[in-house]
Amino acid sequence: MARITHWTIKVKWDNGTEEFLEDIPNYVASPVDEMLDELEQIKTEEEHYENYGRINKRSSEGRSPSLA
Repeated sequence: MARITHWTIKVKWDNGTEEFLEDIPNYVASPVDEMLDELEQIKTEEEHYENYGRINKRSSEGRSPSLA
């Protein structure tokens, strides 16, 4: 399973200096955490597909129509 172990916010000021923000309030961090949870799920599904292919794919291709 793909897991994000760290995230941060980096800003670049108009004078070219860069700074990492250390104290992110919960009202900002919570939605970011939710979005990153979704990103982890997508990444995990992509890795599974790359390793194992799709599973539970149902298709009627190649089947003969049933005669009643």
